[in-house]
Amino acid sequence: MRTLRPPTPSEHERGRKIEDGLLRYLSDLRDNGDINTFGQSDAFYLRHGKFYLVEAKAQSLYLAPPFDGHGLRVDQAIRYRLVWEAAKIRTLLIVWDDTTCWMQWIDVLESGQWHDTPGSKTGPRRVYPLSSFDEYPQLARYGRKAG
Repeated sequence: MRTLRPPTPSEHERGRKIEDGLLRYLSDLRDNGDINTFGQSDAFYLRHGKFYLVEAKAQSLYLAPPFDGHGLRVDQAIRYRLVWEAAKIRTLLIVWDDTTCWMQWIDVLESGQWHDTPGSKTGPRRVYPLSSFDEYPQLARYGRKAG
């Protein structure tokens, strides 16, 4: 198996341009009715013969009301729920905040309590209570910026 290395700055820029083009193309397909929806996860992995998606966030804690919590954009929550319902591929939401790391499967989060906020610069957000997550303080270091 080949060892992955970080991309050079020029490789990163070229990859970003290609990715932007792909997203514009998929948006056109959706707008023309050729596809229903699309999205982009942060990673995927294979474990015991099953694939899983990962959505990673670095964010400050959302404070009550109605509860303290973490979340993601509403459109992302809906897409990941559709992936689960259609293909039974689970998505793990990993959130690094200022102090620790939180994880939970989005299908589990969606089956419990949540609150949609009016929005931010990226759109409405769906927030889940902290009590719905498992905490992994030993993983906090992976969410810190290098350097």
